[in-house]
Amino acid sequence: MRNIVLILFLIQFYHVFAQQSPVDSLCIATVNTDVITVQELKLCEQKFKASVILDYKTMYNVNYDENFWNSTSLGESPAQLLRKKALNEAIEIKIQQQLAREMGLIKDISYKAFLEDYKNENLRRKGDIINHKVIYGPTQLTEENYFNYIFSNVVLRLKQKLYRSKFNHSETQLRLLYDNEKDSLYKLPDLFIVRQITFTPDKMHAEKQLKKQKVIDKLIQTIQNLCSSDFQDSIEIVEHDWHIATKTLTFDPTVYQVLEGEEQAEILSLFKQVETGKFSRVSVIPDGYRLYQILQRKIMGYKSFSSVRNIIETQYMNTCYNNYIHNLLQNCIIVQY
Repeated sequence: MRNIVLILFLIQFYHVFAQQSPVDSLCIATVNTDVITVQELKLCEQKFKASVILDYKTMYNVNYDENFWNSTSLGESPAQLLRKKALNEAIEIKIQQQLAREMGLIKDISYKAFLEDYKNENLRRKGDIINHKVIYGPTQLTEENYFNYIFSNVVLRLKQKLYRSKFNHSETQLRLLYDNEKDSLYKLPDLFIVRQITFTPDKMHAEKQLKKQKVIDKLIQTIQNLCSSDFQDSIEIVEHDWHIATKTLTFDPTVYQVLEGEEQAEILSLFKQVETGKFSRVSVIPDGYRLYQILQRKIMGYKSFSSVRNIIETQYMNTCYNNYIHNLLQNCIIVQY
């Protein structure tokens, strides 16, 4: 029974691939004599369709409809822009495939060879399902998904091989990158020791008191006078029918903290605007108000080089790789048909 099911699937799969248009295999360009086919261009177009539609909507207020792609009212039609973007992408892919072939990572970079691998991969997955074997990912891959998977893996191996063999790198270079970028990328946020002051109206007078700005201003002055003198970390007093409570907190921005009625990002933004010893603006919380006095600001320095070394090395490898591919693109021979 399994053999019959497999044979039926093979027949169906053959018809799917046999129905591909002969036009798809036509050459639309060559890069250093390697062919880019219509089908490769179509694949690359999928990547840019959404962005082209959005660009024309944002810049020219052109809505997407049945006439969208061939609209020439703005000079260059969306279809022309899409083809240009897709062709540039296809050329860059072909350059990288050529480099991978040169370095022994791929033997055949033709799209015909890829389609054969794609067909075999889906056949393998179908057979594994019939034989109750474990498969990873979807039961059947799309052409686009399989190409992206294969190509991204090739690029990763290519970067690593080039990094070892062609890109000059040393600990000194990586440390220099670290020093140049540490202020923008690797600075640890400051740690704050603050006095949190919360004042809430007596429940009997809550509705009236919340509306009395003059009373609130007097309370803030009272709080500031209290905090300007030495007193215990935590106090709770009643003033003008308001309950005033204070406590000292250590606020580490690298650790998520939940403060009732307030978001951590908003609190951190408040702290950054206040000098040591000064008070933040008053913020509204459920049933009252709150402000902070900055008691101490600790400069925490930077993440260590060793803790971010792998990140820096990856960034350096990617930069070297992108520059290398850019140079190859500048010197390749492209013929369009």
